Amino acid sequence: MPEQNQSPAVQSLRKEQRQQRSRPANELDKALEDTFPASDPASLMHTAVAGGTGLEEDRSGPQEQSNNKLEAFAVERRIRERPIASLLAAAAIGFVFGVTR
Repeated sequence: MPEQNQSPAVQSLRKEQRQQRSRPANELDKALEDTFPASDPASLMHTAVAGGTGLEEDRSGPQEQSNNKLEAFAVERRIRERPIASLLAAAAIGFVFGVTR
């Protein structure tokens, strides 16, 4: 008795499945292996990172950190001496910043 699913779609599907089975199973793997030496050649040299810690400008040592703290204390002292002037300055800066955005 002939199969009931003889539609063109079923026939095409079965044909594709037969073609896929007849192909080598590891076609993609073989293609990748063939390109491997060219895409990732072995290096004869080793890369190394410089032993230094960076540029002098990038370093923030204890002295620079203490200078930053002293500057912060100086700003805080000036704000405490003149709170109204500091408030007006902050409001003006905020207004200008808000208007330009």
